[in-house]
Amino acid sequence: MKAVTETSKSEKIIASIRDAIITGALKPGDRLLNERELARQLDVGRPLLREVIRSLSILGILETRQGDGTYVGRISIESFSEYFTFYLAQNSDALSDIIQSRIAIESQAVRLACSFSTSSDLTVIERCLADLHDTALDATSGAEADFRFHCALVEASHSASLITVYRAISELMRHSHLSRRRNTTIKPELIPDLIECHRDIYKAIILRDENLAERKLREHFDFSSKLEAEQKLANIVAHKSQTDD
Repeated sequence: MKAVTETSKSEKIIASIRDAIITGALKPGDRLLNERELARQLDVGRPLLREVIRSLSILGILETRQGDGTYVGRISIESFSEYFTFYLAQNSDALSDIIQSRIAIESQAVRLACSFSTSSDLTVIERCLADLHDTALDATSGAEADFRFHCALVEASHSASLITVYRAISELMRHSHLSRRRNTTIKPELIPDLIECHRDIYKAIILRDENLAERKLREHFDFSSKLEAEQKLANIVAHKSQTDD
């Protein structure tokens, strides 16, 4: 029963700080009440409060300054990304789920890019296209170029929320790109189609055509899924042939 009570009180402390940040009562850089006053206000023990503050400090939500008090921190996308990556990586279906997340995020991002992308954004995307062409037959370099192209699409949306979530899962996505490219043999004759899929998305953004951009993006994902499915089928056939022998 004690453990349940302590957990409940811990959640109470976290909820209080979270709600204060959400409502704007506490902003980054603001100083919290001193430990004694905060513990009395929340009706919790000081040792428990100290433990929760230490945990939130590790996450970057709070910042404890020796001899000066505790302040609301500025969470970096890097720390959020690490936490989110570890969380998703514990799921055996994480890579499959990431593909679905990518489709959802990028579909909206590419539509926004049609309205808000700048000349600088388009230059970055164009550069990524060139890299895709140059590295198409190399699994590692090609996967990295593909990853950067899609990151550039999301950045071009200028949506803080989409960009933050996308960056948070970026390491898993990078791994997903590499895993798929290493497990899929892309025939040289298919390289033009692969490049054209990406170029069509770029063209649609230049035309500022949201519907066309999203359609081309989804066609690209369909093309990639088709290549992956064909590779799996080829592997099954090859394995069966070896077994029969």
